[in-house]
Amino acid sequence: MKQDIGMIPALGMGMKSTKRAEQAPGDDLARIELETVVLVRHFEMLRRRSDIYAELERSEYLLLRTLEAAGPLDIAGLAARLGLDPSTSGRQVNAMVARDLVRRTPDPADRRRGIVEPTERGCALMQEVRRRRLVETDALLADWEPAERAALAGVLARYNRAVAGRYLTGDDEP
Repeated sequence: MKQDIGMIPALGMGMKSTKRAEQAPGDDLARIELETVVLVRHFEMLRRRSDIYAELERSEYLLLRTLEAAGPLDIAGLAARLGLDPSTSGRQVNAMVARDLVRRTPDPADRRRGIVEPTERGCALMQEVRRRRLVETDALLADWEPAERAALAGVLARYNRAVAGRYLTGDDEP
């Protein structure tokens, strides 16, 4: 399928396809590739054009959500879950400690290891960002049917599991 290059700058206009049924199987991959790059661009645009991350950076939000889901972790465990190098994760944690978003305490079993957990302030800011994100997402999908929302959630979750399986957990299935 030929891409309509003129549509790409419009971010989200997609590729024109008047003969969907005649597409070759590889065309779906081409469309997925384009739609994912546009999706990433849209996420960045939404971040810049809203106050969702006014007090909490996107990376801080994800780190806090990871700690919320997994519980307190050491730097290596946090880095593994986020797909980061431990030194990068450590720098991010240090910056968040300075902003009172997380605290690091010695591991009782091994005092050389620090355990990271959210502070009250970090939890409160994370909850506010989550609320703002949900409001924005609800507005964007206001005219979608509940089944369409559920389908999108399921497909995104499956895609994220595939990425995690390949690059984070090693659970990649052929």
